[in-house]
Amino acid sequence: MTYEEVKEISRRLKQLGDISLDVRLDNTKLGGQPEFFYYDVQIDVGEENNGVTVVQLIINEDPTESEIRFHKCDYKFINDQCKQEQQKAYDTCKQIVRDYLNGNLLKSEAKE
Repeated sequence: MTYEEVKEISRRLKQLGDISLDVRLDNTKLGGQPEFFYYDVQIDVGEENNGVTVVQLIINEDPTESEIRFHKCDYKFINDQCKQEQQKAYDTCKQIVRDYLNGNLLKSEAKE
């Protein structure tokens, strides 16, 4: 992933509320623009400092273990407002993955 792709994904997700990021730089590709091989974000909803992680998205481009994974955490105890926020986060992540796989991540930025 390029730095611009990481910025675009983060921009889209920050609109959703609290996020926790783990982004790892690929040290072998530093000649020019930095590249990243790992992006892990957890999206939390609920009260500040008392929220729950409702969606997790991982994009791992490490050649030995590459994967793209995102899932909606299954909680029976969250209220309806949190469920709506969870669905919005899930839909946003689904669109990010779709754009990423189709090479449209940065192109769709101009459309918004």
